[in-house]
Amino acid sequence: MDHLSATLKRGGVKDLLAFFPPNKRDNKTLEEHFKIVGLPQVAEWWSKKQNAILKDELVKELTEFVQREEPAETIVTAIRARQDENPISEADLIQCIWQGCMSNVDWSARADQIEGLALREVGVCFYWSINWNSSIPLT
Repeated sequence: MDHLSATLKRGGVKDLLAFFPPNKRDNKTLEEHFKIVGLPQVAEWWSKKQNAILKDELVKELTEFVQREEPAETIVTAIRARQDENPISEADLIQCIWQGCMSNVDWSARADQIEGLALREVGVCFYWSINWNSSIPLT
């Protein structure tokens, strides 16, 4: 799989879906095709790649929300919308939320300030979780 990935990257191919007809350019079709032709490794690799892209986008979006100091309700609504659109596992979701929350901490600050900055962000994450739990369940 590493060889295929490297070859595609060298060839400038960023999206395997470009090799499929326009009416069949979706992740499910791509995965099914490679499983049918006996290449489940390619389907699994594609799925993992798409999942990583989704997680990176979520972390980036959460980081922007934190920087703009958006209300918790807005953040929770955005996360729920993403989960409805493209669900990721609960463990991955929690990891993304943590990364998005902690990305706002200035880790180059003085040692005596880092603890306060980190605790402030943990408080923000805790506030999100209260809002998350007070409405609709995760799954």
